Amino acid sequence: MNQSNTTFKQVAIELTGGTIGGLLQALVGHPLDLIKLRMQTGSQGSLMQVINSVVRTEGLKSLFKGLSSPLFGAGLLNACLFTVNAQMRRLVRPHQLDSGVPLPMSRVIIAAILTAPIYALVLTPVERLKCTMQKSTTAEYKKGVFDCASKVVQKEGVSGLWRGYSVTVMTRVIGSPAYFVVYDLVKAKLGDQSKEVASWKLMASGAAAGTAFFTVNYPVDCVKSRVQSMNISVKRAIFGYSLKSLYRGFLPCIIRAPFANGVAFLGFEKTVNVLS
Repeated sequence: MNQSNTTFKQVAIELTGGTIGGLLQALVGHPLDLIKLRMQTGSQGSLMQVINSVVRTEGLKSLFKGLSSPLFGAGLLNACLFTVNAQMRRLVRPHQLDSGVPLPMSRVIIAAILTAPIYALVLTPVERLKCTMQKSTTAEYKKGVFDCASKVVQKEGVSGLWRGYSVTVMTRVIGSPAYFVVYDLVKAKLGDQSKEVASWKLMASGAAAGTAFFTVNYPVDCVKSRVQSMNISVKRAIFGYSLKSLYRGFLPCIIRAPFANGVAFLGFEKTVNVLS
């Protein structure tokens, strides 16, 4: 098999792994993701008070409002994230470094930063629609993600789907290096350098990565949520609120992150191992 066929096969495997990981992430993490956004964009009270308010006024199924966007886009999103990052890692790998030798952390960081603007092109419209649907307290988008997309385009044009692209890039430029570096470090620290890594080790590594990602970039994520769900500028999203408010919703986010990202990496790694 020539090199181009090998590369194509590897990309196809990574796309499949990203799809499985993304679907698991969306299903596991969505309810707390919705609560996070509501707290970021104005809902008052503690975590449990906001959950009770949403369930009481909108029903239990409202916790999955907006799920259709990441669910439809989950495969594309994680497939894009893992595949683009894998390609960037190959791009920055020193020629003299054997393929089995782990990439230096400085190169992992560079690859993560290079991944950000490309990944954000795919991520931004999915996040825009998800945030818009999560923010709505009515049945305005009850027909689902395509109805939401149609209404956004009618009001703002196609470019409206990419509202918040610049701040989405920033969440990834800041968060992705922590995400991938922590994943690699924890996975290596847990030992077992064999091809088949125990499931709990993959989940623990993914959990640590997700926690690190939101710990370092949460205020920027809060700004992104406001821009995409409230149709306000980045300047207004930052200076129109108190500094403390940039951490509203951090608790549901940090509870969600280990579980959602743990299963995402598990799904990706196990799928790649099975298909390779």
